[in-house]
This record gives sequence, structure tokens and C-alpha cells, in this order.
Amino acid sequence: MDEVRRFSCYRDGEVITADGKMVRFTCAPEDVEKVRDFFATHVRSIERTLTGRIRDLEGRGHGYSRYDIVQHKYAGGGSGYIQVLEIRNPPDGRWGFVIEMFDGWAGTMFTEWDTIEQACAAYEAYWGTRDLQEKLPTLEGFRRQVNCGVLTPWFLAIGNEQLVGDYTFPHDLQDDPVFRFGKRFVVTDFEGVPAIKSCMGTRFIKRMTGSYPQREEVYRLVYWDDGSVWDDRSSSSKRPRPLHGGELWITEALRKFMHILAGKGTELRIDFTNGDRFTGKLNRPKQCTHHLEGRYFVVVRVKGKNTYNEGWVDFKPTVELPNVAQYVAHLAREKGTEIEYLEVKQYQTQQGGKKWPGVFFSPTP
Repeated sequence: MDEVRRFSCYRDGEVITADGKMVRFTCAPEDVEKVRDFFATHVRSIERTLTGRIRDLEGRGHGYSRYDIVQHKYAGGGSGYIQVLEIRNPPDGRWGFVIEMFDGWAGTMFTEWDTIEQACAAYEAYWGTRDLQEKLPTLEGFRRQVNCGVLTPWFLAIGNEQLVGDYTFPHDLQDDPVFRFGKRFVVTDFEGVPAIKSCMGTRFIKRMTGSYPQREEVYRLVYWDDGSVWDDRSSSSKRPRPLHGGELWITEALRKFMHILAGKGTELRIDFTNGDRFTGKLNRPKQCTHHLEGRYFVVVRVKGKNTYNEGWVDFKPTVELPNVAQYVAHLAREKGTEIEYLEVKQYQTQQGGKKWPGVFFSPTP
């Protein structure tokens, strides 16, 4: 009955916002004064969101957005581009100084900066380098990095597209009985490492098979909140499964441990559902930083060789080469080779002989 009353009896009203703009509204007759009071005391301004072309646009990046955007820098080539954008009216506390990057393989990524000047400086310093994504987080003014993959960054939303976190909600998504928006899944990558991801939606694709007789087949593409996509035709990875209650910490622990094994970290922290916390840290063997002057019996293997060489080395420490491992590696580089393995079996210093029951060193200078 409330809905019938609301649409069968209404009244128009007008109010001036804090910035002096006259606004016309329509509501139930008994709510006119409430709406007018709300606008007068809580609303500074109201603007209609219109999709427009990015100002000073150069290149072939995204050309339209419903936000007021100015392009300050641009470079492109092949299947990718990079550009510095200033979003002058970011909504809901979002940040307005970004460097957006796109390539045909990894998709879209953007970084946020404290000021537009710092974003431009970062662009000028590294836009053409291969280690761009590794260098940017080390620069002054860097705030954070967001990998969008196939998803569209929030600042490139057009029309009535809704924002979901850092992304524009994908258009034309379809209902799926299993892969629903917001539901979390355990997704395994090609190397077998699991990760917990939230579903952003699904698209069903129709196509004709290539084999005879041809027939129409339907497959789905599932979009995740990190910008990645799962194709249900894929046979190289496990099928995503819903995340069950109580197993969140198990999946996260396995993912973090795999990262340690891959050399991408040294610490592990697991938060259990009962409030307990487990912490672990990878401890590497301590390496000797300096040796006394003397004679050292070493066993070495040159990179690319399967055989070992051994013998005595006369060593005198210097500031540049304070230990035997660095000294032997230096001699090998002068001969155009690289030491992959080194072990000191025993040594004799000037103070007298002393047995050494096997000590390993890294030949890295």
C-alpha cells in the first residue's frame, strides 16, 4: 500500500543547495519539508553524472569517463600503453592521481601517487624500462598498486556503471547458479598455488564447435576480484570450488608457504578462527663475512659444469674482498667463469694450522 500511495499521490518541491544551485525534487506530500530540510542542511551540491571525453587525450587508451579527468602524460606502442591521469572529482574518498598501464597479456594495472607532480616524475623516470612495476613502489609519493587484469578501473566508469571497490562493475554479466557475485572461492593457479577470490560475475559464451558435425556449445567465463578470469574449458587448472566455513586459514597458510618456497617471502603468519595466531620465519644459515690471512683448501664447482675442482688458495683479505668466497669468485670472473658452489675444507692461518670440518659459503661478491 505504501508503494501505491507513493506513486499515486506526490508533490513537487524546490530547494537551494549550499552552493546556490536550485534543485527540483518530487516526493510524497508529507515529506516535502523533510526533503527540503535535508538538502538545506546536509547537501552542498548536486550534479548529474555525464560521460565525457578525457581532456588533453593523446594515444589510444580509454577515451571516456563520467569523471573529470585530465591526461598529463602518455606513451604507447605494440599492445600496450601507459598514461598519467588526474581525476579531479574522485568519489567516496578515492584517490585522484594515478598512473594507468595496460598490456595485452596482463591487462590493466594502476598506481596511486600523493601528488600529480610525483606521478609525472615517476612516469618520466621509468616509463620505458622493463622493471617498471618493481621500481615504482620504491619512489617518493607512491601510495599503492592495483592489478585490475581484465576488469576496468573505477575512474574509467561510464554512464550508470556501478563501482565495486577499485573496479567498475562489469557490464552484461549473467546469473549463474554457482558463480554468484560476492561469493568466495578457492581458485588454483597453473602452478597449483591456491588463492581465495571473490566472484565478480559470469558471462556465458556461445560458439560453434570446430569438429564435424558442428554443434553449438556454451561455456562460461568467471571474473574474479583481482582482475583474473577462469575459463571453464581450461584443463590446466583445478575447477574453482566454494570456500567452506573454517578452512580460510588453511588455504591462506598454504598460499603463504608456497610463496616462501618460491623465494617471495621469509615470514608466515596464520590467524586461527579461535583467535590464536601462529608466526614463523625462515632462518638462513649465517655466512662468514671475513677471514684471516692464510692458505685455504677449497672445493669449487663452476656454473654449467658437473665436476668439482679442489686445491689450496693463498688469501689476504682486503676491503673489497674480505673473505675467501668473494676472493675465489673474483678470480673466476677474471677468467670469464662463475662459481656456483664453494666449500672450505680446511685452512692454515699465519698463527698456526687448524682443521675446519667443512664450511659453506655463497660466492656472491
